Amino acid sequence: MSEKHVDEPHIDLAETIVSEKDSEIALYANYPNVDEKKLLRKMDFIILPILGFCQVFNFLDRINISNAKIAGLSTDLALNNYQFGWVLSIFFFGYILCEIPSNIIMKKVRPSRWIPTIMCTWGTIVMCMAACTSYAGLLVCRFLLGCVESGMLCGILYYLSFWYKRSEMGKRSGAIVCAVTLAGAIGGLLATGIQYMNGALGHAAWQWIFIIEGIPSVCMGIIVFFFLPDFPGAKNSLKYFTEEEMNFLVERMRIDHTDSKDQKIHWKQLIEGLTDYKIWLYTFIFFSQSLPIYSFSFFLPTIIANMHISTSVAVTQALTVPVYFFGLFFVIVAAWSTDRYKDRLIHNIVAEVFCIIGFIILLASKTPGVLYFATMLGTFCFASAPSLMAWNNDNVVGTTKSAFATGLMIMGGNLSGVAAGQIYKDAPYYFNSHMINFCLQIVSVILAVGLRFALKRENRKLDERAAAGETLPNGSFRYKL
Repeated sequence: MSEKHVDEPHIDLAETIVSEKDSEIALYANYPNVDEKKLLRKMDFIILPILGFCQVFNFLDRINISNAKIAGLSTDLALNNYQFGWVLSIFFFGYILCEIPSNIIMKKVRPSRWIPTIMCTWGTIVMCMAACTSYAGLLVCRFLLGCVESGMLCGILYYLSFWYKRSEMGKRSGAIVCAVTLAGAIGGLLATGIQYMNGALGHAAWQWIFIIEGIPSVCMGIIVFFFLPDFPGAKNSLKYFTEEEMNFLVERMRIDHTDSKDQKIHWKQLIEGLTDYKIWLYTFIFFSQSLPIYSFSFFLPTIIANMHISTSVAVTQALTVPVYFFGLFFVIVAAWSTDRYKDRLIHNIVAEVFCIIGFIILLASKTPGVLYFATMLGTFCFASAPSLMAWNNDNVVGTTKSAFATGLMIMGGNLSGVAAGQIYKDAPYYFNSHMINFCLQIVSVILAVGLRFALKRENRKLDERAAAGETLPNGSFRYKL
């Protein structure tokens, strides 16, 4: 159950806000002792490191199956490529099955209790995977892992939407995407070191990968239990913020059309989300732009092996690291820039253009070194994510609808994980698979441009209704282009 909040009347977001600018001026006048910039830095310092580490371990435990394969998992369990593809895909079936309910549940259960529960559970499952001796056992563990991890990424983004205004979400979403990219690099580094533990205490290297990488999730879950503040206004948030700061945060979010105290499930908003074409467009765009992320683990090891730098498994693991660090750098740049210039569309398209160039090279060349460089360009798909996530959050009003929209979009991203596991089977050059990826990136750009024009049309309709004297349900809210 959620904790009681600081006493303050419930906010009805249906009330029309005549002018956001006037409301902001009144806000600063009512709270002269609160420095908003300092308060934001304080929030960033408290919230983002906790959630960032959570997402690092989340993605690390999701992708370590690929490092385990390189370390001998498929050989020891006698898995062919078809079976391994299903081991990867079954995770996403579990994820998709539970994702949206998980996000809705977090409206009723405190984040400082919900997140630790799922982290400790999935960390335990990952460690248990070291004991798998059959294909069936591995499938069951991966399915359960997907079910439990489903509450993490979409839950984080939903949680952040209660603390940060829409215009501030680009950098914060980017921080979470940075954690995803960093996890790819850390996974390669850890696997490189763990490879030298092969045979220690009678365990193979792939077993040690699961054991060692499952432990941090459990430990982080315990840290979250004690240190993560819940929504603004909750009692455990007063450990970090004064009551005046809490009231300021609640009010500034109200002006941004978010009621930080609303933890009810509004079924009308859920139905609105289901029938909103814009949410479905964001979902398909995110599906298309996430496909390369899950594809790298299939073709990158093949490229590295064909470079013939070394026959060592440890070296193969290590050479995956620069690719992810390359993507990490541009995620940081894109996340900062999308909020700095208050733009979503152009940042998304520019990142996708570089990703598309990468896939053109992957389709055109057979030289391993060139393909390695092309994969680096492909990691620009990571940089497109912050702007798209923030754009989706910009244009949804209502806490239940926001929970649904975030969950659905992340579900689309995870569907790409299912697709990647099924299409990347035409080794060693993966021409047909790369072609599918290439085409989907083109389609995503076309849809993003189309979505921008659709939002502009929606704003024009709202302006016409307001000019006619009609009272709009969300006041001065307009879609961000």
